[in-house]
Amino acid sequence: MLSCAVAAPVMHMAQLRAVFTALVGLVVLTEASDLPLQQTSDVRFTDRFEPRLLRAMTDSDVHPVIQAWRNSSCVGAWQHDVFTPRLTTQRELVENVTSSMHKLVGGKMTLHRKNWEYVFVSRILDAIGLLSAGVGKKALGFAVGEERTVPFFAKHQVNVVATDLPPNDPQVAGWGGTHQHMSGAVEAMPRYGHVTKKQMREYVTQEWLDMNQMEKSDVWKTQLGSFDFVWSVCSVEHVGSIKLALEAMINSLQFLKLGGTAVHTTEFNLNQLVDTMDGPGTVIFRQSDAESLRACALRKGYEMPEICYDPGDGPIDMTVDLPPYHHDNHLKLFLDNKYISTCIGWSFRKPLSWQDNGASCEDIFRDRVEWSRENGLFAKWPVDETVAAPVSYTAITQLDLPWIAGMMVLMISGLCVIFARRLCWPRVKSSLDPLSAV
Repeated sequence: MLSCAVAAPVMHMAQLRAVFTALVGLVVLTEASDLPLQQTSDVRFTDRFEPRLLRAMTDSDVHPVIQAWRNSSCVGAWQHDVFTPRLTTQRELVENVTSSMHKLVGGKMTLHRKNWEYVFVSRILDAIGLLSAGVGKKALGFAVGEERTVPFFAKHQVNVVATDLPPNDPQVAGWGGTHQHMSGAVEAMPRYGHVTKKQMREYVTQEWLDMNQMEKSDVWKTQLGSFDFVWSVCSVEHVGSIKLALEAMINSLQFLKLGGTAVHTTEFNLNQLVDTMDGPGTVIFRQSDAESLRACALRKGYEMPEICYDPGDGPIDMTVDLPPYHHDNHLKLFLDNKYISTCIGWSFRKPLSWQDNGASCEDIFRDRVEWSRENGLFAKWPVDETVAAPVSYTAITQLDLPWIAGMMVLMISGLCVIFARRLCWPRVKSSLDPLSAV
Protein backbone atom coordinates (compact mmCIF):
# COMPACT_ATOMS: atom_id res chain seq x y z
CA MET A 1 0.00 0.00 0.00
CA LEU A 2 2.83 2.38 0.85
CA SER A 3 4.52 1.80 -2.49
CA CYS A 4 1.26 2.63 -4.32
CA ALA A 5 0.86 5.82 -2.31
CA VAL A 6 4.39 6.83 -3.12
CA ALA A 7 4.07 6.12 -6.84
CA ALA A 8 1.14 8.48 -7.33
CA PRO A 9 2.90 11.81 -6.83
CA VAL A 10 6.15 10.79 -8.47
CA MET A 11 6.55 12.24 -11.99
CA HIS A 12 7.83 10.36 -14.97
CA MET A 13 11.48 11.05 -15.80
CA ALA A 14 10.56 12.62 -19.14
CA GLN A 15 8.29 15.05 -17.32
CA LEU A 16 11.10 15.91 -14.90
CA ARG A 17 13.32 16.71 -17.84
CA ALA A 18 10.58 18.92 -19.26
CA VAL A 19 10.36 20.81 -15.95
CA PHE A 20 14.11 21.28 -15.91
CA THR A 21 14.09 22.53 -19.51
CA ALA A 22 11.31 25.00 -18.77
CA LEU A 23 13.11 26.36 -15.71
CA VAL A 24 16.33 26.78 -17.67
CA GLY A 25 14.39 28.55 -20.42
CA LEU A 26 12.89 30.89 -17.82
CA VAL A 27 16.38 31.86 -16.67
CA VAL A 28 17.82 32.28 -20.18
CA LEU A 29 14.88 34.24 -21.58
CA THR A 30 15.06 37.09 -19.13
CA GLU A 31 12.50 39.29 -20.84
CA ALA A 32 9.55 37.63 -19.12
CA SER A 33 6.04 38.65 -20.05
CA ASP A 34 3.56 40.17 -17.62
CA LEU A 35 0.66 39.50 -19.99
CA PRO A 36 -2.34 37.68 -18.51
CA LEU A 37 -2.35 33.98 -19.26
CA GLN A 38 -5.73 32.35 -19.79
CA GLN A 39 -5.03 28.68 -20.40
CA THR A 40 -7.68 26.60 -22.16
CA SER A 41 -8.77 23.25 -20.83
CA ASP A 42 -7.64 21.25 -23.88
CA VAL A 43 -3.92 22.04 -23.68
CA ARG A 44 -1.56 19.08 -24.00
CA PHE A 45 0.51 18.16 -20.94
CA THR A 46 3.75 19.13 -22.68
CA ASP A 47 2.36 22.56 -23.60
CA ARG A 48 2.66 23.49 -19.93
CA PHE A 49 6.45 23.23 -20.12
CA GLU A 50 7.07 24.79 -23.52
CA PRO A 51 8.22 28.41 -23.27
CA ARG A 52 5.45 30.48 -24.84
CA LEU A 53 7.15 32.49 -27.59
CA LEU A 54 5.50 35.82 -28.22
CA ARG A 55 6.92 39.04 -29.55
CA ALA A 56 6.32 42.51 -28.19
CA MET A 57 5.01 44.58 -31.09
CA THR A 58 5.92 48.25 -31.32
CA ASP A 59 4.32 51.00 -33.38
CA SER A 60 7.07 50.56 -35.96
CA ASP A 61 5.77 47.03 -36.69
CA VAL A 62 2.46 48.39 -37.98
CA HIS A 63 2.53 50.19 -41.31
CA PRO A 64 2.20 53.99 -40.85
CA VAL A 65 -0.99 53.98 -42.92
CA ILE A 66 -2.62 51.53 -40.51
CA GLN A 67 -1.05 53.25 -37.47
CA ALA A 68 -2.80 56.47 -38.39
CA TRP A 69 -6.19 54.83 -37.84
CA ARG A 70 -5.49 54.67 -34.08
CA ASN A 71 -6.29 58.39 -34.03
CA SER A 72 -9.22 58.28 -36.44
CA SER A 73 -12.84 58.92 -35.56
CA CYS A 74 -13.72 55.27 -36.21
CA VAL A 75 -11.89 53.94 -33.12
CA GLY A 76 -14.44 52.07 -31.04
CA ALA A 77 -16.98 52.24 -33.88
CA TRP A 78 -18.31 48.84 -32.81
CA GLN A 79 -19.79 50.53 -29.73
CA HIS A 80 -22.38 52.39 -31.80
CA ASP A 81 -22.42 50.56 -35.14
CA VAL A 82 -21.80 46.82 -35.07
CA PHE A 83 -21.95 46.67 -38.87
CA THR A 84 -18.71 48.65 -39.26
CA PRO A 85 -16.11 46.45 -41.03
CA ARG A 86 -13.09 46.38 -38.70
CA LEU A 87 -10.00 44.63 -37.36
CA THR A 88 -9.67 42.40 -34.33
CA THR A 89 -9.04 44.33 -31.10
CA GLN A 90 -8.60 43.19 -27.53
CA ARG A 91 -11.01 45.80 -26.22
CA GLU A 92 -13.94 44.65 -28.32
CA LEU A 93 -13.35 41.01 -27.46
CA VAL A 94 -13.13 41.68 -23.73
CA GLU A 95 -16.03 44.13 -23.53
CA ASN A 96 -18.50 42.27 -25.73
CA VAL A 97 -18.53 38.71 -24.51
CA THR A 98 -22.29 38.45 -24.23
CA SER A 99 -24.26 35.53 -22.83
CA SER A 100 -25.13 34.39 -26.34
CA MET A 101 -21.44 34.63 -27.20
CA HIS A 102 -20.55 32.31 -24.31
CA LYS A 103 -22.99 29.76 -25.63
CA LEU A 104 -21.57 30.03 -29.12
CA VAL A 105 -17.93 29.68 -28.11
CA GLY A 106 -18.47 27.20 -25.30
CA GLY A 107 -15.96 26.51 -22.54
CA LYS A 108 -13.50 29.09 -21.28
CA MET A 109 -13.10 32.30 -23.25
CA THR A 110 -9.54 33.19 -24.24
CA LEU A 111 -8.02 36.13 -26.07
CA HIS A 112 -7.98 34.32 -29.39
CA ARG A 113 -8.85 35.89 -32.71
CA LYS A 114 -11.28 33.06 -33.52
CA ASN A 115 -13.31 34.12 -30.50
CA TRP A 116 -13.26 37.71 -31.80
CA GLU A 117 -14.66 36.44 -35.10
CA TYR A 118 -17.51 34.79 -33.20
CA VAL A 119 -18.07 38.07 -31.31
CA PHE A 120 -18.21 39.95 -34.63
CA VAL A 121 -20.76 37.51 -36.06
CA SER A 122 -22.89 37.23 -32.93
CA ARG A 123 -23.20 40.99 -32.41
CA ILE A 124 -24.48 41.41 -35.96
CA LEU A 125 -26.89 38.51 -35.40
CA ASP A 126 -28.20 40.29 -32.30
CA ALA A 127 -28.53 43.56 -34.23
CA ILE A 128 -30.62 42.09 -37.05
CA GLY A 129 -32.71 40.04 -34.61
CA LEU A 130 -32.12 36.76 -36.40
CA LEU A 131 -31.76 34.65 -33.25
CA SER A 132 -34.81 36.12 -31.54
CA ALA A 133 -36.93 35.68 -34.65
CA GLY A 134 -35.69 32.13 -35.15
CA VAL A 135 -38.47 30.12 -36.75
CA GLY A 136 -38.74 30.60 -40.50
CA LYS A 137 -35.38 32.36 -40.90
CA LYS A 138 -32.71 30.94 -43.21
CA ALA A 139 -28.91 31.10 -43.00
CA LEU A 140 -26.23 29.86 -45.37
CA GLY A 141 -22.70 29.04 -44.19
CA PHE A 142 -19.64 28.55 -46.40
CA ALA A 143 -16.84 26.09 -45.60
CA VAL A 144 -18.35 25.47 -42.17
CA GLY A 145 -16.15 22.47 -41.34
CA GLU A 146 -16.85 21.73 -37.67
CA GLU A 147 -17.77 25.28 -36.64
CA ARG A 148 -19.88 25.97 -33.58
CA THR A 149 -22.08 28.31 -35.63
CA VAL A 150 -24.16 25.57 -37.25
CA PRO A 151 -25.55 23.94 -34.06
CA PHE A 152 -25.86 27.41 -32.52
CA PHE A 153 -28.24 28.45 -35.31
CA ALA A 154 -30.14 25.17 -35.02
CA LYS A 155 -30.66 25.77 -31.31
CA HIS A 156 -32.40 29.04 -32.20
CA GLN A 157 -34.58 27.28 -34.78
CA VAL A 158 -32.90 28.94 -37.74
CA ASN A 159 -32.94 26.79 -40.88
CA VAL A 160 -29.28 26.35 -41.80
CA VAL A 161 -27.78 25.24 -45.08
CA ALA A 162 -24.24 24.19 -44.16
CA THR A 163 -21.81 23.90 -47.08
CA ASP A 164 -18.27 22.71 -47.62
CA LEU A 165 -16.03 21.39 -50.38
CA PRO A 166 -17.30 18.24 -52.14
CA PRO A 167 -15.80 15.07 -50.62
CA ASN A 168 -14.01 14.23 -53.89
CA ASP A 169 -12.10 17.54 -53.95
CA PRO A 170 -8.31 16.93 -53.60
CA GLN A 171 -8.08 19.50 -50.79
CA VAL A 172 -10.49 17.60 -48.55
CA ALA A 173 -7.85 15.14 -47.37
CA GLY A 174 -5.85 17.97 -45.82
CA TRP A 175 -8.82 19.66 -44.18
CA GLY A 176 -10.34 16.41 -42.97
CA GLY A 177 -7.09 15.39 -41.33
CA THR A 178 -7.27 18.43 -39.07
CA HIS A 179 -11.04 18.11 -38.38
CA GLN A 180 -11.85 21.16 -40.50
CA HIS A 181 -14.10 19.57 -43.10
CA MET A 182 -17.82 18.96 -42.74
CA SER A 183 -18.76 15.36 -42.07
CA GLY A 184 -21.05 13.55 -44.48
CA ALA A 185 -24.05 13.28 -42.18
CA VAL A 186 -25.93 15.92 -40.19
CA GLU A 187 -26.10 13.63 -37.15
CA ALA A 188 -22.31 13.27 -37.20
CA MET A 189 -21.62 17.01 -37.11
CA PRO A 190 -20.30 18.30 -33.75
CA ARG A 191 -23.07 19.70 -31.59
CA TYR A 192 -20.96 21.22 -28.77
CA GLY A 193 -23.76 20.69 -26.29
CA HIS A 194 -25.98 23.20 -28.07
CA VAL A 195 -28.62 20.93 -29.59
CA THR A 196 -29.91 17.40 -29.86
CA LYS A 197 -29.50 15.18 -32.91
CA LYS A 198 -33.21 15.63 -33.53
CA GLN A 199 -32.82 19.41 -33.71
CA MET A 200 -29.87 19.03 -36.08
CA ARG A 201 -31.95 16.85 -38.40
CA GLU A 202 -34.84 19.30 -38.23
CA TYR A 203 -32.99 22.56 -38.86
CA VAL A 204 -29.74 21.67 -40.66
CA THR A 205 -29.24 20.52 -44.24
CA GLN A 206 -25.94 19.91 -45.99
CA GLU A 207 -24.84 20.91 -49.46
CA TRP A 208 -21.49 20.49 -51.19
CA LEU A 209 -20.23 23.76 -52.64
CA ASP A 210 -16.92 24.98 -54.04
CA MET A 211 -16.66 28.72 -53.36
CA ASN A 212 -14.86 29.14 -56.70
CA GLN A 213 -17.74 27.48 -58.56
CA MET A 214 -20.85 28.46 -56.65
CA GLU A 215 -23.00 28.56 -59.77
CA LYS A 216 -22.54 24.79 -60.20
CA SER A 217 -23.96 23.93 -56.77
CA ASP A 218 -27.52 22.79 -56.15
CA VAL A 219 -28.06 25.53 -53.57
CA TRP A 220 -27.21 28.16 -56.21
CA LYS A 221 -29.63 26.62 -58.69
CA THR A 222 -32.51 26.26 -56.25
CA GLN A 223 -32.16 28.79 -53.38
CA LEU A 224 -30.59 31.93 -54.83
CA GLY A 225 -31.96 35.09 -53.22
CA SER A 226 -33.69 33.27 -50.34
CA PHE A 227 -31.42 33.66 -47.27
CA ASP A 228 -31.71 36.12 -44.40
CA PHE A 229 -28.09 35.63 -43.41
CA VAL A 230 -24.93 34.43 -45.18
CA TRP A 231 -21.60 33.93 -43.46
CA SER A 232 -18.10 32.51 -43.56
CA VAL A 233 -15.56 32.47 -40.72
CA CYS A 234 -11.89 32.40 -41.69
CA SER A 235 -12.35 30.42 -44.90
CA VAL A 236 -12.27 32.71 -47.96
CA GLU A 237 -8.50 33.10 -47.59
CA HIS A 238 -8.12 29.48 -48.70
CA VAL A 239 -9.83 29.63 -52.09
CA GLY A 240 -6.58 30.10 -54.03
CA SER A 241 -5.90 33.82 -54.46
CA ILE A 242 -7.03 37.23 -53.26
CA LYS A 243 -8.89 37.89 -56.52
CA LEU A 244 -10.78 34.58 -56.24
CA ALA A 245 -11.64 35.35 -52.63
CA LEU A 246 -13.00 38.79 -53.53
CA GLU A 247 -15.12 37.29 -56.30
CA ALA A 248 -16.41 34.57 -53.96
CA MET A 249 -17.55 37.10 -51.35
CA ILE A 250 -19.29 39.26 -53.96
CA ASN A 251 -20.98 36.17 -55.46
CA SER A 252 -22.16 35.11 -52.00
CA LEU A 253 -24.30 38.25 -51.79
CA GLN A 254 -26.56 36.87 -54.51
CA PHE A 255 -27.84 34.30 -52.03
CA LEU A 256 -29.35 37.04 -49.86
CA LYS A 257 -33.01 37.94 -49.98
CA LEU A 258 -33.88 41.63 -50.05
CA GLY A 259 -32.93 43.10 -46.68
CA GLY A 260 -30.57 40.20 -45.95
CA THR A 261 -27.13 40.49 -44.30
CA ALA A 262 -23.81 38.82 -45.12
CA VAL A 263 -20.70 38.55 -42.94
CA HIS A 264 -17.21 37.33 -43.87
CA THR A 265 -14.08 37.24 -41.68
CA THR A 266 -10.56 36.58 -42.91
CA GLU A 267 -6.85 37.56 -42.67
CA PHE A 268 -5.51 41.13 -42.81
CA ASN A 269 -1.94 42.36 -43.38
CA LEU A 270 -0.85 44.86 -40.73
CA ASN A 271 2.71 45.61 -41.73
CA GLN A 272 2.67 45.83 -45.54
CA LEU A 273 0.51 47.57 -48.13
CA VAL A 274 1.86 46.01 -51.33
CA ASP A 275 3.73 42.76 -50.66
CA THR A 276 1.54 40.01 -49.20
CA MET A 277 0.68 36.30 -49.32
CA ASP A 278 -1.48 35.55 -52.36
CA GLY A 279 -2.07 31.81 -52.33
CA PRO A 280 -2.36 29.11 -53.20
CA GLY A 281 -2.80 27.82 -49.64
CA THR A 282 -3.51 31.08 -47.82
CA VAL A 283 -3.88 34.75 -48.66
CA ILE A 284 -3.60 37.87 -46.51
CA PHE A 285 -5.75 40.81 -47.56
CA ARG A 286 -4.24 44.28 -47.78
CA GLN A 287 -5.96 47.62 -47.32
CA SER A 288 -6.21 47.99 -51.10
CA ASP A 289 -7.97 44.61 -51.33
CA ALA A 290 -10.45 45.61 -48.63
CA GLU A 291 -11.20 48.92 -50.32
CA SER A 292 -11.59 47.15 -53.67
CA LEU A 293 -14.12 44.78 -52.11
CA ARG A 294 -16.15 47.68 -50.75
CA ALA A 295 -15.98 49.57 -54.06
CA CYS A 296 -17.29 46.54 -55.92
CA ALA A 297 -20.11 45.92 -53.44
CA LEU A 298 -21.25 49.54 -53.70
CA ARG A 299 -21.02 49.47 -57.50
CA LYS A 300 -23.32 46.44 -57.57
CA GLY A 301 -25.88 48.18 -55.36
CA TYR A 302 -25.14 46.54 -52.00
CA GLU A 303 -24.58 48.41 -48.75
CA MET A 304 -21.23 48.22 -46.96
CA PRO A 305 -20.12 50.77 -44.32
CA GLU A 306 -16.71 52.42 -44.42
CA ILE A 307 -13.94 50.18 -43.12
CA CYS A 308 -12.13 50.98 -39.85
CA TYR A 309 -8.50 49.82 -39.75
CA ASP A 310 -7.81 50.59 -36.08
CA PRO A 311 -5.44 47.77 -34.95
CA GLY A 312 -6.04 48.40 -31.25
CA ASP A 313 -3.57 49.45 -28.57
CA GLY A 314 -4.21 46.98 -25.75
CA PRO A 315 -1.38 44.80 -24.39
CA ILE A 316 -2.52 41.79 -26.41
CA ASP A 317 -3.04 43.97 -29.50
CA MET A 318 0.65 44.80 -29.16
CA THR A 319 1.72 41.15 -28.96
CA VAL A 320 2.50 38.88 -31.89
CA ASP A 321 2.13 35.11 -31.49
CA LEU A 322 5.02 33.16 -33.04
CA PRO A 323 4.88 29.56 -34.30
CA PRO A 324 3.96 27.14 -32.86
CA TYR A 325 0.76 29.06 -32.18
CA HIS A 326 -1.19 28.66 -28.95
CA HIS A 327 -4.78 28.95 -27.77
CA ASP A 328 -4.55 32.26 -25.92
CA ASN A 329 -3.17 35.79 -26.38
CA HIS A 330 -3.48 35.15 -30.10
CA LEU A 331 -4.92 38.25 -31.76
CA LYS A 332 -1.90 38.99 -33.96
CA LEU A 333 0.35 36.31 -35.47
CA PHE A 334 3.49 36.03 -37.56
CA LEU A 335 2.99 34.35 -40.95
CA ASP A 336 5.57 33.15 -43.46
CA ASN A 337 8.36 34.70 -41.36
CA LYS A 338 7.42 38.04 -42.87
CA TYR A 339 3.87 39.24 -42.29
CA ILE A 340 1.99 40.34 -39.17
CA SER A 341 -1.62 39.28 -39.62
CA THR A 342 -4.83 39.74 -37.72
CA CYS A 343 -8.51 39.19 -38.54
CA ILE A 344 -10.83 41.55 -40.35
CA GLY A 345 -14.59 41.30 -40.43
CA TRP A 346 -16.77 42.64 -43.27
CA SER A 347 -20.54 43.11 -43.33
CA PHE A 348 -22.87 43.68 -46.29
CA ARG A 349 -26.57 44.31 -46.71
CA LYS A 350 -28.84 43.78 -49.68
CA PRO A 351 -31.21 46.78 -49.71
CA LEU A 352 -34.95 46.21 -49.99
CA SER A 353 -34.85 48.23 -53.21
CA TRP A 354 -31.92 46.28 -54.69
CA GLN A 355 -32.00 45.34 -58.36
CA ASP A 356 -29.34 43.55 -60.36
CA ASN A 357 -27.63 46.30 -62.35
CA GLY A 358 -25.29 43.93 -64.17
CA ALA A 359 -22.22 45.92 -63.08
CA SER A 360 -18.79 44.31 -63.44
CA CYS A 361 -15.85 44.67 -61.04
CA GLU A 362 -13.16 43.26 -63.29
CA ASP A 363 -11.42 46.63 -63.59
CA ILE A 364 -11.30 46.94 -59.81
CA PHE A 365 -10.16 43.40 -59.03
CA ARG A 366 -7.57 43.14 -61.83
CA ASP A 367 -4.93 45.10 -59.90
CA ARG A 368 -6.17 46.30 -56.54
CA VAL A 369 -2.98 48.17 -55.63
CA GLU A 370 -2.94 50.12 -58.88
CA TRP A 371 -6.68 50.80 -58.57
CA SER A 372 -6.06 52.17 -55.06
CA ARG A 373 -3.32 54.45 -56.34
CA GLU A 374 -5.50 55.73 -59.17
CA ASN A 375 -8.35 56.41 -56.76
CA GLY A 376 -6.19 58.29 -54.27
CA LEU A 377 -6.24 55.75 -51.47
CA PHE A 378 -2.50 55.94 -50.81
CA ALA A 379 -2.33 59.65 -51.57
CA LYS A 380 -4.16 60.30 -48.29
CA TRP A 381 -1.04 59.43 -46.33
CA PRO A 382 2.42 61.08 -46.54
CA VAL A 383 4.28 57.76 -46.73
CA ASP A 384 5.72 55.47 -49.36
CA GLU A 385 3.19 52.65 -49.61
CA THR A 386 5.79 50.24 -51.03
CA VAL A 387 7.86 50.31 -47.83
CA ALA A 388 7.07 47.58 -45.33
CA ALA A 389 7.08 48.27 -41.63
CA PRO A 390 10.26 46.83 -40.08
CA VAL A 391 9.89 43.59 -38.15
CA SER A 392 12.05 43.03 -35.09
CA TYR A 393 12.54 39.70 -33.36
CA THR A 394 12.73 40.37 -29.63
CA ALA A 395 11.04 37.31 -28.18
CA ILE A 396 9.38 37.22 -24.81
CA THR A 397 8.42 34.08 -22.98
CA GLN A 398 5.34 33.08 -21.11
CA LEU A 399 5.11 29.95 -18.99
CA ASP A 400 2.23 28.54 -16.97
CA LEU A 401 4.23 29.19 -13.79
CA PRO A 402 1.51 28.48 -11.17
CA TRP A 403 0.84 25.07 -12.70
CA ILE A 404 4.55 24.25 -12.96
CA ALA A 405 5.07 25.34 -9.34
CA GLY A 406 2.30 23.01 -8.22
CA MET A 407 3.81 20.12 -10.11
CA MET A 408 7.22 20.89 -8.57
CA VAL A 409 5.68 20.71 -5.08
CA LEU A 410 4.19 17.31 -5.92
CA MET A 411 7.51 16.13 -7.30
CA ILE A 412 9.47 17.25 -4.23
CA SER A 413 6.85 15.71 -1.96
CA GLY A 414 7.20 12.43 -3.79
CA LEU A 415 10.99 12.49 -3.49
CA CYS A 416 10.71 13.20 0.23
CA VAL A 417 8.37 10.26 0.70
CA ILE A 418 10.76 7.98 -1.21
CA PHE A 419 13.72 9.17 0.89
CA ALA A 420 11.79 8.72 4.14
CA ARG A 421 10.66 5.25 3.10
CA ARG A 422 14.18 4.07 2.27
CA LEU A 423 15.66 5.55 5.42
CA CYS A 424 13.02 4.67 7.98
CA TRP A 425 11.18 1.63 6.71
CA PRO A 426 13.89 -0.94 7.65
CA ARG A 427 13.83 0.31 11.26
CA VAL A 428 10.05 0.30 11.39
CA LYS A 429 9.91 -3.17 9.90
CA SER A 430 12.42 -4.54 12.42
CA SER A 431 10.45 -3.05 15.30
CA LEU A 432 7.27 -4.68 14.06
CA ASP A 433 8.89 -8.05 13.40
CA PRO A 434 11.48 -8.97 16.13
CA LEU A 435 12.46 -12.15 14.26
CA SER A 436 13.77 -10.11 11.31
CA ALA A 437 16.51 -8.75 13.56
CA VAL A 438 17.83 -12.26 14.44
